[in-house]
Amino acid sequence: FIVSVLGIVGCIVTGPVLWWALFRLLPRSASRLDTLGFLAAGYRQEHEWWECCVLSRKMAIALWATTSPASYAPGRFTLCMLAVIVVSLVLQLQYKPFKHAPDHGLHSFASSQPEGTWQDFNNLETNLLLVCVGSLLLTGRVLTVWYEEPVIYRVVALLLQSALMMGAYGFLLHGLCRAHFEQVQHKVRRCLQWACASDSFCICRHIFSRADSRNVAYPDCKIEMTSQQN
Repeated sequence: FIVSVLGIVGCIVTGPVLWWALFRLLPRSASRLDTLGFLAAGYRQEHEWWECCVLSRKMAIALWATTSPASYAPGRFTLCMLAVIVVSLVLQLQYKPFKHAPDHGLHSFASSQPEGTWQDFNNLETNLLLVCVGSLLLTGRVLTVWYEEPVIYRVVALLLQSALMMGAYGFLLHGLCRAHFEQVQHKVRRCLQWACASDSFCICRHIFSRADSRNVAYPDCKIEMTSQQN
């Protein structure tokens, strides 16, 4: 028991605590950004230490899954997992540590969608944590057997959980495909703008009518579509 407690304390000290100390105590400098910048690239400057919270959540989930597995005590397992996710959700709503799309340099996102849609990673993280909460509640309903309970209740809970997970996976897949599409569209638009600077005819507005609806200007174009029509 003593060895296990010392191991847990050692993991906490060398993991989240050391992580937090590196970002909170060390002065912000170019050398620190070169060494540890990849750990805080997606977070705002005042929340560069947020990854230690993510690490703490993963360690807590692994700890409870080991000490109280679902095969031994499903109710306790679900309750512990639910407590960890709820705490993470409250902290996420309180701090909102992620940068917005323009801060990430995701120009294709920022140029095509208004701020506050799915590319806002704070909203995305919040929605995923809410999905985890719902999934854990349904999992606890499936794993916990009540006395003389009809099987249909557990089947319905299992079907609802499957639908919830399929919806979450579909949402993430849709976002991934849309991100790649917007990036490719942005690159093609840049290439056409460059071509318009040297060609005799401007075809950018004809191809990207959707961009015209957002009042996107093409200052490099020499001849407008009216000249082409003439």
